[in-house]
Amino acid sequence: MTDTLSHPLADRVSKLELPTFTPVDYEIPQSAKDGAIQALADGKTHYTNRPGIVPLREWVANNLNTTYNLSIDKDEVTITCSVVEAIFACVMVLAETNVYVAGDASQLHGAVAIKDVPLVYAVDEIANGTLIYLTGADSQDTIDAVLEKANPETCWVVWDASHASAETNPAQDATWASRVVTISDTENVLPGWRIGWMAGSEKANQLRAFKQSMTICSPSISQWAVNEWVSGE
Repeated sequence: MTDTLSHPLADRVSKLELPTFTPVDYEIPQSAKDGAIQALADGKTHYTNRPGIVPLREWVANNLNTTYNLSIDKDEVTITCSVVEAIFACVMVLAETNVYVAGDASQLHGAVAIKDVPLVYAVDEIANGTLIYLTGADSQDTIDAVLEKANPETCWVVWDASHASAETNPAQDATWASRVVTISDTENVLPGWRIGWMAGSEKANQLRAFKQSMTICSPSISQWAVNEWVSGE
């Protein structure tokens, strides 16, 4: 038998462009190095608890709450293997009709191909079940137009804070608060350490369960290294 369930998926994936990687030469903060060394010395070399280590999840929640005046609890935070894994989990769990993006869609191509949903760029194509991907690099006019068009009872918003800083977050709107997942990572400071997160929304537990089905937990040493770095910020 040649017509198996895997063939349609393999066909979609085979059409994707191969990713390109640009070498980076960052000076890793000494505090992160110290955190990794201490974690090794303390024998923290196995799996962490699946959502991620508690102090790092607490920092993520506190940082988001301070930055955007939100009320996210640490139990709504899941530490991921960079923002890419967070994006993948959000697409797989939340996208029903299509995925809308206003700007750069490069990190979405693989996920939408596997989920087999279209990627759309026009506000008029937002429908019931659309997953809306927004970033701090998107203009406020665009964000306002998108949220006005979308149905807060059926659509979901992924707010990617890894691209550019912003003083606002769609979760600040009470109408959308429970439908917004905020994601980011530390790749701009610690490239290759592969630590990101997704936080908030009424689907926090389902998103966590999907992440855990793929990678169980994010790297222990990297989590403790990042935690030491952010503790000094």
